[in-house]
Amino acid sequence: GFVNMVRTNNAKVRDFLYTKLNELKLEYIPTQTSFIMIKLGERSGEITDKLMTKGYLIRLGSVFNMPQYIRVSLGTLEQMEGFVNTLKEIL
Repeated sequence: GFVNMVRTNNAKVRDFLYTKLNELKLEYIPTQTSFIMIKLGERSGEITDKLMTKGYLIRLGSVFNMPQYIRVSLGTLEQMEGFVNTLKEIL
């Protein structure tokens, strides 16, 4: 049903994102939820601002007492491809 479809989609999106983050040599916290924490270090605030101006829903990790991280909500595969491409440009 619908729940299984969403779970399958989230797993595909997560696997795609893990692969791309590994290629970019970025640390992240593997997740079973609808978001992922990605470590960007000292530039996390600057990168968050730039991603948000491009329309990506990002929260700064300092909200969760993790200032070196950003929290990225998982979307569709197409949205995550766009996110990764935009992140590459910013980095």
